[in-house]
Amino acid sequence: MAANEQPMSFSYRFFPGQQMIYRVKVDGLIQVETPQGTSVNPIKIEMEIWQTIREVVDGKARIDIFVKSARAFSGSESTALPEEGSHSSLIMNTRGSVTYELGSTPVQGSEFAQMTFPDQLLQLGDSWEQDANTSPNAPVKAKTLYTLLRSESIGQHLCSVFHAQMAMPSVTTQTGGSAHGGTSIGEVWFAPELGQVVQTIATSNFSFSIPISEMGATAKTSTRLRTEMKLLKSGKSQ
Repeated sequence: MAANEQPMSFSYRFFPGQQMIYRVKVDGLIQVETPQGTSVNPIKIEMEIWQTIREVVDGKARIDIFVKSARAFSGSESTALPEEGSHSSLIMNTRGSVTYELGSTPVQGSEFAQMTFPDQLLQLGDSWEQDANTSPNAPVKAKTLYTLLRSESIGQHLCSVFHAQMAMPSVTTQTGGSAHGGTSIGEVWFAPELGQVVQTIATSNFSFSIPISEMGATAKTSTRLRTEMKLLKSGKSQ
């Protein structure tokens, strides 16, 4: 029987020493409009992220996250981003609720990946809303709406596919700038037998304005991104 033909409960699965290696690709552009004109700057980022489960106690996993590589590309050249080589750690329960121990900002692409499943059984078409897993220092709190869409195989994994839509409201910053809100819309592939996310794809759009002179001029920045995160390997750490 295909997954999700009957209501089912979703949860994450952990075992000590489990290691998951993810590849993240980000493509997009930033458009900046000023009184002097408009410029468009492409964005191309690739990251490799290692997640290792150090221990599991009372159903909660302590997970170390290591950003093995984080590179920004311009043509054939690449430069390291500040995230490269960074470490963070968190505690996660089987429903997906997260508490950060070291570091507090999710790595690029992980916002959609960290679904907190509800306690009740889910069937096709069911939805729930949760606070988006963004930085606790963010000026506004985003919300993400998840909906169970379908079953689909990726490689050896039969996945439950969730639609995800994250919305961030508009806000005025203390420096006089304005964030005009934004959205991220995409899908999450979760493998129930593995108990882990194996792929996410999301398209994000957001913009903000910054005052640049006492005469009332502003600069408007619009950003459009396509982020893909894919599980490359899952198994016992070496």
